[in-house]
Amino acid sequence: EDGKPKETKTVIKSYHRHFFDKLGKMVTEKNASALYGEGELFRLYVNCIKTQQVSAFNADIRKSLFDFFVQIMEPLLGDIDVYLQDEVEVGPVLQDVHCTLKSVNSILISLMQEKVYVKVDDVSEGACANFLKLICGKITSLSAKISQIVPSTFDVHSGVCKELVEVVAKEVVLCVRYLLEIDYEVLGNDLESLWLLMFSYGTLGNTLTDSQEKSAVIPEIISLGCHMVNLYSELRQ
Repeated sequence: EDGKPKETKTVIKSYHRHFFDKLGKMVTEKNASALYGEGELFRLYVNCIKTQQVSAFNADIRKSLFDFFVQIMEPLLGDIDVYLQDEVEVGPVLQDVHCTLKSVNSILISLMQEKVYVKVDDVSEGACANFLKLICGKITSLSAKISQIVPSTFDVHSGVCKELVEVVAKEVVLCVRYLLEIDYEVLGNDLESLWLLMFSYGTLGNTLTDSQEKSAVIPEIISLGCHMVNLYSELRQ
């Protein structure tokens, strides 16, 4: 009734829920320094589990750690979905894309180095592999959008544009490489899009005007190309 104070409902959240709510807030706010540390946070969590184990990780523990990986990745993948729907242009949006990709890579490299996902030990009936494929699909789709603004870097007056596009392209290439090192089947049979990615970003090296200037993305493209050649050479044997 009118003169009576309204009752307020207290929502009690678990520490687990508070933790992921906070991570989601950092993603929304684009707190770069915090986001870049997500990979180390994941590594710390993995190492905490390691100290409690008397033997190597079994398949069930790996699955549990992968579930944690999924939860910290989902807000970042949500951001990528937004980028895919909107127009990606040089400026604040592309800076946000760079922040998101760098955070994704920090987590992927920890997943890879800590050997959380081992294909032959996977007990998820393909769920883990499918999530990695989902990430790869979103990254390749985002890469196609970014490649559309590569031609703008050929403008001699767009030094800032070139630098920003290059560092974003570098993170895309690194992301694909990490995913391939984690599970070589993430791309499926879509090798065409991968080579197109490398050739498209390879043109960024042609924008260099100073012979002493080094491209940020070219070394990563070469590294990814060598990894692909070696990988498929081994698979044919």
